[in-house]
Amino acid sequence: MSSNVAVRKLCDFLETVADAGVSKEVVEAEARSLILFAPFAAVMDHPLSNATSSTQARDELAKFVQLSVRLIEHMDSMHATSLDAIRQTGTQQNSGNLVPYPDPIAVLVNLRKITVSAHEASRRDDFPGATPKPITRPKKNAARQVAVLAAGSFHRVTGKKATIAKRDGRPYGKFYELLRLTFDLVGMRRASAESMGREAIRIIEKSTPKHGR
Repeated sequence: MSSNVAVRKLCDFLETVADAGVSKEVVEAEARSLILFAPFAAVMDHPLSNATSSTQARDELAKFVQLSVRLIEHMDSMHATSLDAIRQTGTQQNSGNLVPYPDPIAVLVNLRKITVSAHEASRRDDFPGATPKPITRPKKNAARQVAVLAAGSFHRVTGKKATIAKRDGRPYGKFYELLRLTFDLVGMRRASAESMGREAIRIIEKSTPKHGR
């Protein structure tokens, strides 16, 4: 699903709950920010965002070298017919892109250089930024951040605070529906709209100054 289609679907929902004084432009801006923010939030759950120990870094590099050598050996054994097929298909798929499609031979040359560097790096005694133990962020951090943003959007569009109620033991409410739809549209289908929504509400409540104290 394209981002424009996802924004449109989210707009359709937000327009049904929007306060009468909120313009369609504001609704669309909130929907667009939610859809476009999700890919950036997803980086938070990726290993690239986390430091690790020297031991684990060394193991990862060794595994990379092992797999790269196998790939290099396979590419070395490939015939021109196969490489030309990759080149032609990739060029066609890349049509209109300002960045040229990488030539398979150039990729092989660069992979050899990277593999040599990885092998040398795996023999280092020190790793800049390494930690005593692997550092991992809380699971579902991306979904949590999306839920916080959704709670803010809900408040700005409806004029009401985000809440999640229960009926017959099951969660319900417009904010809950918004979060379920948002998670579905951005591909976070494993995230629980109820638990992430409640966490978002707690985060917002803690960060909101209490007046009269």
